[in-house]
Amino acid sequence: MEWTFDLGGRERFVVLDTAYGGDGFFHAAVASARVAGCRLHYIAIADSPLPGFRRLPQADGSVTLDLLNAPIELALAQLDARLDAIRVRGLAGQGSGFVRPLARLSLPGTLLAAEGLDSGQRDALTQASFVFGDSRTHAVFTTRKPVSPPRPPPAERRAIVVGAGLAGS
Repeated sequence: MEWTFDLGGRERFVVLDTAYGGDGFFHAAVASARVAGCRLHYIAIADSPLPGFRRLPQADGSVTLDLLNAPIELALAQLDARLDAIRVRGLAGQGSGFVRPLARLSLPGTLLAAEGLDSGQRDALTQASFVFGDSRTHAVFTTRKPVSPPRPPPAERRAIVVGAGLAGS
């Protein structure tokens, strides 16, 4: 599924991909962020035998890639982010337990691209305030519930270790 990103003059853009893989989607997001001059935080759920959270350094300092190696419901429960775009795929036969945590992470206007969902998953997304267009593959999150404003990006932290202490003697 091809999906172009309209970053609309944003300073940063946060994407969640539920099935990270080598299909070029990550690279398309990076290219769009470069053209727009904004920071990209790409959060991907990966199928890996090594569970946990990994931040993969990127050559481009304006791109952050985080891999969550866990089942989707567990990964979303641990995630603390405000998503601008979501790519949902690879969830056939996994039920709809991922929908409520996904809605919790979404802001009004969050874009959703869905691939390979069954009717129960699509219905659950609709009940959670995702409004699908005619294509039934793209939706926008809308809600009447009050939403806390997005948090500012965390300040860059640096540390300098001075002296060797006892270890150096």
